Amino acid sequence: MARRRALDWVVSGAFVASSNRVTIEDDPSVVFGGEGWIVDPDGAVIARTTRNQPFVTIEIDLDTAERAKETYPRPAFRD
Repeated sequence: MARRRALDWVVSGAFVASSNRVTIEDDPSVVFGGEGWIVDPDGAVIARTTRNQPFVTIEIDLDTAERAKETYPRPAFRD
């Protein structure tokens, strides 16, 4: 579902961030993937988080998103 929601936003020229928790504090036997990503308006993954790297900070240029919106629709999730 997160990928589908991201697809909706990328097509409209926005940056997208998605995250997933690693575990539940009250029940450490429940394990989540812990992976997340940030996608630019062109659909390129520009940052990832993992279980081993649970935090990432990047700078984004909001003007990039504004320019992307001028060429709607945008292709999404390129490799």
